[in-house]
Amino acid sequence: MPGDSTSLCDNYVRTLTETRDGKILVGTLKGLMEWDRARESFSYIPIYVKGTRITPHVSEIIELSNGDIWVGTAGYGIFLYKPDSSAITRLDMLSDAVGSEFISCIYEDSSHAVWIGTENHGACRYYPAGGKARCFSAPELAGDKVTSILEGNAGAIFIGSLDGGVDRYDKGSSTVSHLSCQGERLSVKSLAAYDKEFYAGTEGYGVRQLSDTEIKDVPVGSALSGCTDGKIHQMMTDRDGNLWLAMFQRGVAMIAGRRFNFEYCGRNNPGNPIGNGCVMAVFSDENHHLWVSCDNDGLYELDENFSRVRHIPSSSTVLCMLRDSRRRRWAATFNSGLVRIDDSGRMMPVSRFSSLKIYSIVEDKAGNLYLGTLGCGLIRYNPEKDTASYLSFNRSQALYSNIPMDWINHLYPAADGKIWIAHYDGISCFNTATGGYLSFGDSYNVVKGCIGYVVTRDSKGNIWCGTSDGLYRFDSDGRSVKHFSIADGLPNNVVCGICEDEGGNLWISTYHGIAKYISADNRFVNFDSGDGLQGNEFTHGAFCEDSRGVIYFGGTNGVTAFHPYDINDNPREYHPVITRFDIFNTPVNRSTLSSGGTPIIDCELGDAERVNLSADDNTFTIYFSTLTYDNPDKLVYQYRIYEHGKEWLTTAPGQNQLTFNNMPPGEYRFQVRVAGDTSEAGTRTLTIVVNAPWYQSWWAILIYIVLAALMVLGAVHYFRSRAAGIREQLDRQQAEQIIEAKLQFFTNISHEIRTPMTLIINPLEKLIADTSDSRLRATYNMIYHNAKRILRLVNQLMDMRKLEKGQMKVKMRETDMVEFISEAMLPFEYVARENDIALRFHHHMDSLAAWIDTDNFDKVLLNILSNAFKYTPKGGSIDITLTEKHDDPAGLPPFSDYVEISISDTGIGIDADKLELIFDRFYRIENEMTSASLGTGIGLHLCRSLVLLHHGTIHARNHVGESGCEFIIRLPLGSAHLSMEEIADSDPTPSQRQLPYYLDDFNDPGTDGDSTVVKARSNRTVAVVEDDPDIRNYLVRELSGDYKVSAYDNGDEALSAILTDTPDLIVSDVMMPGINGYTLCRKVKQNVNINHTPVILLSAKADNEDRMEGLAAGADAYLTKPFSTEVLRSTITSLLANRQLLRAKFSGVQEQEESVKQIMMKSQDEILINRIMDVINANISSPDFSVEKLAAEVGLSRVHLHRKLKELTDLSARDFIKSLRMKQAARLLREKKLSVAEVAYATGFANPSHFSSAFKEIYGMTPSQYSSRERG
Repeated sequence: MPGDSTSLCDNYVRTLTETRDGKILVGTLKGLMEWDRARESFSYIPIYVKGTRITPHVSEIIELSNGDIWVGTAGYGIFLYKPDSSAITRLDMLSDAVGSEFISCIYEDSSHAVWIGTENHGACRYYPAGGKARCFSAPELAGDKVTSILEGNAGAIFIGSLDGGVDRYDKGSSTVSHLSCQGERLSVKSLAAYDKEFYAGTEGYGVRQLSDTEIKDVPVGSALSGCTDGKIHQMMTDRDGNLWLAMFQRGVAMIAGRRFNFEYCGRNNPGNPIGNGCVMAVFSDENHHLWVSCDNDGLYELDENFSRVRHIPSSSTVLCMLRDSRRRRWAATFNSGLVRIDDSGRMMPVSRFSSLKIYSIVEDKAGNLYLGTLGCGLIRYNPEKDTASYLSFNRSQALYSNIPMDWINHLYPAADGKIWIAHYDGISCFNTATGGYLSFGDSYNVVKGCIGYVVTRDSKGNIWCGTSDGLYRFDSDGRSVKHFSIADGLPNNVVCGICEDEGGNLWISTYHGIAKYISADNRFVNFDSGDGLQGNEFTHGAFCEDSRGVIYFGGTNGVTAFHPYDINDNPREYHPVITRFDIFNTPVNRSTLSSGGTPIIDCELGDAERVNLSADDNTFTIYFSTLTYDNPDKLVYQYRIYEHGKEWLTTAPGQNQLTFNNMPPGEYRFQVRVAGDTSEAGTRTLTIVVNAPWYQSWWAILIYIVLAALMVLGAVHYFRSRAAGIREQLDRQQAEQIIEAKLQFFTNISHEIRTPMTLIINPLEKLIADTSDSRLRATYNMIYHNAKRILRLVNQLMDMRKLEKGQMKVKMRETDMVEFISEAMLPFEYVARENDIALRFHHHMDSLAAWIDTDNFDKVLLNILSNAFKYTPKGGSIDITLTEKHDDPAGLPPFSDYVEISISDTGIGIDADKLELIFDRFYRIENEMTSASLGTGIGLHLCRSLVLLHHGTIHARNHVGESGCEFIIRLPLGSAHLSMEEIADSDPTPSQRQLPYYLDDFNDPGTDGDSTVVKARSNRTVAVVEDDPDIRNYLVRELSGDYKVSAYDNGDEALSAILTDTPDLIVSDVMMPGINGYTLCRKVKQNVNINHTPVILLSAKADNEDRMEGLAAGADAYLTKPFSTEVLRSTITSLLANRQLLRAKFSGVQEQEESVKQIMMKSQDEILINRIMDVINANISSPDFSVEKLAAEVGLSRVHLHRKLKELTDLSARDFIKSLRMKQAARLLREKKLSVAEVAYATGFANPSHFSSAFKEIYGMTPSQYSSRERG
């Protein structure tokens, strides 16, 4: 309907044409339209003249040989159309040449001349290449209203007109002649060539055929015989030979161009020789006469030309005919049983069968007739004896009990004497030789339940059975069966007749045309009424083949006859194309985006090789076509889509679309071809990609894997953390239990210690007061000092225990904080002076009252100050700042008025990650300075606990950009926050503040009495390195009577002095500030100049691992604290004696420092060392002298030399040479005869600066400093 999206814009169609690329263009009264194959609808093409859109009456459309498309209009001339750009331009230059703008037709002949017909000015021949034109009009033409032009045979040009019929222009003579039409002039609308003939479409007289001289009627039987009336406005032949007709108010018709040589005899023929009844049976006799039985219309005998010979009327319908071996003619009828027909045509029924319905008759080799009946089964009849035997399954004879059904449709006599029976329950087989039915195997059971209409045997011995469910083929051995149906290319599943031609192919009649089965290719070629058949529906059993090989099939409209060789069924080359692709019934084009937002195709659908679909677009329909119009409803396609199997599937005839629902993500290869065409060129392939949804994409799967891995790791981590948490909780509980037990032990032991400590301290105080001996007094003071130290530690443990148990009560009283802090600083003034530490107190008021428990808060200040002094190096500073804060809600919530005490130092500071840990119970920071003390780690914990009892806070922070840290204590002002229990009842009594034991390290030595050291009885020197002043002073007093003792309080200072002074023995503590004892020992043993010096390490670390670490560092002895003074003396004496023996062994008469060259030896080792010394002395000034040269001179391998020197001197060969060079250099410097540079060159150094570095490494000073010291 006009206006519908799939219809023309106007039903008045004047012209249509097909371009080379397959486009169909249609001209109507309202303009130009194009058929869109993809959308299967028409699209409108607008036309503009001078910028104005017009709706012209399109009269002609033609594509020239150069590819240009000309569009002729009525009133606007000719337009040039470019399909690629959809642009239409008017060809103005042709208006003057043609003489009219009312164009009726355009035609290009074989010489590329363009013929233009007009509505009022005849015709014009125009050569586009040269622009030449010649016009033809009346009276040269029979009429001026030219409608169509066509080139005929030999280059002749037919010119049709409305007012002049058809004129013929002869190119050779350049003359025009008129074609007569029985004395009339037809009104011609269109001319066309079809099937090697020329035709004219007329106004009111349909189609007429042209010759060189006349116009004549279309022959009877022609494909155009049904178009001999009506108004034919346009005719066109497409590239496939199909003829298209545009008919006034009747739309468009197409006459297929592919024709087959089927002959037809029936009621649709002019002069029908067989009447109008349905053909029930056909039979060909020895004279090639065809006998046709029509329903209720008797028999017709026809000759070879389908001319009627005679008609034998009969009220009984003949269903089958037979000419027996005695040349008698028999007929099986529906209601008269078996009938014999004599030569005169008289029909004589056999009385015994007159009531039977007989469908089929066959004869065996013995002359017996077998009758297939409807209801009485199989009957064997002997015409000579007039006897009959009923071979039905329901008879009493057991011999014949194998046939399952008495309703028989068809019999086939095989050459081997068997009779095959098609009945209503499949097929059976009767063996005439044995008189019984054959027993079938399981393969024949496939047709059981189907109605068998026809059965036959081919030349290869295969049995074919046509049923209501398609065609079955049983192999000659009966072991395998093959089923054919519509899915395999059969036009219909109801098979009516089967004939085999001489080529071994089967011709099969069905309810929908005829099929040819080509056994070699295993494919079907189908034919229907459009190919010249009598119709599509054929009759059961109405088929036969004569001696010439002509096959006859009878149907509802007559008889179709053909010789198989005359049917050109060579497979046509089809090239299927994808014409449309729908997603959920929405067509896809180049601009269509998937639901995922990406283009589905990147080119036109017909050229697309790949379609990309999102996961939501997984239901789609594919339309395909061969772009041919000759009976497209007969085409059978085969398709397959990979990933779902590679078997080809077959569509129903005419089906050209496939829908795929809910396709899973993946890449599919869709292939389609016409059934039977297995060539690659005939297969259209389209790759269809259904993308996975985002949650199935590779990156999503990767995320899933990662998430799963993370979940597994998280679960593992969770369970491990949980287990670790449980273990940690258990460990914490265990640690709490241990701490509780430890605290309980400390509490118990503290009570036990306090009593004996009282008995120690009090008598000591009396001894100190009564003793006048300075040495004894110093000893008593040291004992008293350490006893008080133990007592204070015990008191501190008991305070912490009270805090843990909640038993410590504070008694607050208003206190002047300026005075309180000033008094707390007094004990530290001596410590500050001794360590050169500036101790300052900053306050901006003369007094500041705060409520504190003076006894307990005093412990807070003393602990923090003692730590500050402990970690602040000499030359540093400690500042105490007291400030008063008001209206600061962020300072000490919930109190906005508070006092702040800041204690800041310039010490080593605290690691940022340990600032919150330092207040934990028993926590100690491990660093070089803390390693010098075995603190308990309870001081700061006690401080925080006491501050919290004062309703305050304490925290620590490091200085930004500077060394040191700051402790800040905040206490609320006033007493409103205190309970009555926390306020003291009476005024305070002066409290005795006890210094923390840290301060005892820096106590005034004058309090210890006279520490005069007794003059040593030996010149041996001992260096004592100990950071604890008591132990250091004690060691000095104990050893100074026997040795010259020098004391140092840290490892760095000691190492510098040892390198310079070279003591005979070193006694060093392990844990001390700076480098520890292990490091000091290691550096001494690694120094060539002093590595012979014995080292004794003293330590409170008594574990075997600690002993092993000390000995591994090179210590000669390792004594644990507390140690015996006598053991220490014995160890010193032993080490010095052993070192003296070793030195004597390698020095002889004089020491090595005095003479590098004189070494007296007696043993083999002494001889070797003497030889080594001689070689070194001879080459000592050579900078090129090396270990390799020494080994070569001595006669040892480098490895043997190294091992021997290591064994004798504990030095490598390289270090031994270096040692002798340094000894020689020191001697030369002492002699003061050479400069430093000259000494360097004399000892084998090529670079004086290198010599200075090496010398300083051994002697701890530069050569210049060493020489100056020796001069002094």
